[in-house]
Formats: sequence, C-alpha cells, structure tokens
Amino acid sequence: GYGSIRYEISSAKEHYNTFVFRRLVLETEFRISSRLRFLTELEYERFRQMGLEKEIEAENGLTFTQVAEGTDGTELSFEQAWFEWEIAPALRFRAGGILVPVGRFNEHHDDNLWLFPRRPLVDRGVPVLPVKSAWNELGMGFTGNIHIGKKKMLYYQFYVVNGMMLDAEMEHTVATTGSSENGQKQYGGYQVKLQFTPSTGTFGNDRKRAKSITGRLVIYPANGLALGFSGYYGRYTPQYIKAEYVQSVGVDFRMEKGKFVLEGEYVHTSMGDAKAVARSFARQAIYQMNGNFIPTGNYVTLPSTEIELNGLSKIRRGYWLEGRYIFFPAFFRHTILGYGKESSFSIGIRWEQAWIGDLLQAIHFESGKLTVFNVVHQQVNRFSLGFIYRPVIEMGFQLAVERTWTDGSHSLKDVVNYLDVEESSADFFLFGIVFGF
Repeated sequence: GYGSIRYEISSAKEHYNTFVFRRLVLETEFRISSRLRFLTELEYERFRQMGLEKEIEAENGLTFTQVAEGTDGTELSFEQAWFEWEIAPALRFRAGGILVPVGRFNEHHDDNLWLFPRRPLVDRGVPVLPVKSAWNELGMGFTGNIHIGKKKMLYYQFYVVNGMMLDAEMEHTVATTGSSENGQKQYGGYQVKLQFTPSTGTFGNDRKRAKSITGRLVIYPANGLALGFSGYYGRYTPQYIKAEYVQSVGVDFRMEKGKFVLEGEYVHTSMGDAKAVARSFARQAIYQMNGNFIPTGNYVTLPSTEIELNGLSKIRRGYWLEGRYIFFPAFFRHTILGYGKESSFSIGIRWEQAWIGDLLQAIHFESGKLTVFNVVHQQVNRFSLGFIYRPVIEMGFQLAVERTWTDGSHSLKDVVNYLDVEESSADFFLFGIVFGF
C-alpha cells in the first residue's frame, strides 16, 4: 500500500494552515495460481472515524433514522477490486472494479510515485477527466503486452463498464411578494440551486441502462520512451433525462534520459449538449417542487423560477508537463542521509493549464418557458516548484511551492474543487511525507 501526510501554508484568506492526513491505501494481491490472481485497494481518505446509519421502526409504524457520524472529509472506498485470468501474456481477461485507463496519471496515481504533494489539475483539481482521479468503474475486458521485435512493445487495455453518471443536488426556497387585491398570496418565484457532480458509476444496478467503453494503448518505441493514447465514451445522464454522452480522449508520454525525466498528459472531454441536460434537470426540479408544495391558503401560479447552476460544462480540456532531475552527491552517502544506493534527491517543475468552456451558471424560467441561459468560459493555471528526498525508493520527504490563478477576476472556487475562496489567485507552501510498503 501507500500513504501521504502533508502540511499546507496558504495565502488564501479563507484557507487555514493545516496538517492533512491525505490518504492511506491498503493493497492486497492474492495469487490463486500462476495465471489467476485477485487484487484489491482499499482507500482511507482523510479518515479518522466514521459511524453508520441505522433505521429503527416503532410499534406505531413510524421509522426513526440515526444519522451517521464521521470526521470532516472522511471517505472510505475501493480504488480497485478485480480478478484476472492470464490466458496468454498478450491476452488477460480482467473483471471487477478497475481504474479507468484515460490519461497517464489515473492509472499511476500512487502518492509515493510522484515528486509533488498535490495531484494535477487535469486529473483531480478541476478536473478535466469526467470523474476526478482515482476514477474507477465496474466492468470487464482485456489487457495484454504485445512484443514487436526485440525492443518495441505495445500495451493495451479495453473494457466495457457501467460508466460515470451525473448526480444533481437541489436546494430551493419560495419568495413571496405579499397579497393581491382579492386576498391571494403572490409569489416572486422559486430560488433554486442545482449542484452537478460527475461521479463514478454504481457497483450495483446501472440506473442509466447503458454501458460505456474505455481503452488505452501504450507504445514503447525505444528504451526510456512511452507514448500513450486513451479514450472513454458513454452515456452519463440518468434514465429520466434525455440521453447525452461524454467523450474523453487523452494523449500522454514519459521520457527518461539519464538522470532527467520528462512526462506529461493532455485530456479533452466533451459532455455533449450540456444545456439540454441542465434544462432537463431544471424542468424536473420545477415539476418536483410543484408536486411537493402543499398550499395553506389561496395561491396563484408561480410566475418565475431562477435556477443557479454549478459543476456542468460543455467542454473541458487541459494539460500538465512535469520535468525533474534526479541526483545524489557522493558526499551525502557517508552522512545520515545516505541509506545506500537507493537514496536520492530530485528537483522539478510542473506547469499546468485547464480550460472550461460553456460553464453553466444560471437558468431563468418565465411561465414555464426558458428565457435566460448564462454561460461563462474560464481558465486556471498552476506553476509548481518541488524537491523530494528519498532515503529509499518507497519513501519521500517533499517540499513544494505553487501558485494557482485564474483568468480575469474569476474566483478560484468556481474552477477548482479544493479551494473555496473568493480570490482569483493563491500561493501555497507544502511539506509532505509519502510512503509505500
């Protein structure tokens, strides 16, 4: 398994300096035979304690629910859980909860593998991926290695999965404007907030009644060079909404030359007709509110509905580039920092950009008709400078400084999911410890 702990110092006014037990992941691999194996990864994210919900039914038929309790941000989840049958090195059948092979990072996301304490914007912070890393889905498919000559090789994966879904959370209030001449109460309309959250598909009943496909091809044309091409396609709207499909493609590379390592990733995701999806959810919200509203006097028809949107966009695209230099002067091998041949220092930089096109903000309904549809285009950038000392390969002490900023006057909370601040820029100093075992 692996884990990570870090300390954050931030310039953002609403973000406090804090210690974070980012995650602990426990991995179990069981070899059933030489060609059969089972692997699981269980993640404890910001985990300290968590209770469970319990329902109690009284004699009169009333049901009481005891609410679950847990520490802030606590999450317990499976990152992977799959069975594999190796028919041949070029053909391995795999079934279960698998990591979606889009881009380079999602498959190789273990904290102890990287120089920087923070995961890339493309994969986690924005994200450009349809679902933030580590993104997994339930399904089955094939993977394998194909050798071409003595030095070249292809590695492929192809799966059919349940696929990601778009969840929507709703908050609403009803505003009054007083009473009319005939005593009827007049309403200013509904004030509604819809929060859209792309989430991994179910590990049970697929509510979309549609499957998604995903795959990845990695070419190793020469020693020290890997080129990857990946994609994902499938429906993401629930059954009660008109079908819309998400398409995501990725291109990535890794190049090693002596003590230098350069790698990067580009991902482009399209959510289809996002306006139609938002409109459908909004109409469902209005229908639900009208159906659930119980009048206590004389009322007239609601004249208007304002719906604030968050988290749904038509296009997301972005990239990251990371370069690092690995070294360890001979002098340090005879000090307390020297743990043998594995000890090393690394310095590096990471440059990232992400663009969000047609980010939906608000819908206005007047007498049941759509009259206003507000969208914006946003960009976020991040530059990071980092250092890591590894006494052994599996463990590292990280130092990093990073600056994140948006274009124009947009606030960071509109474009990233780890900062709920109004500022358009923020600086961080991070000290992290990563370990694998």
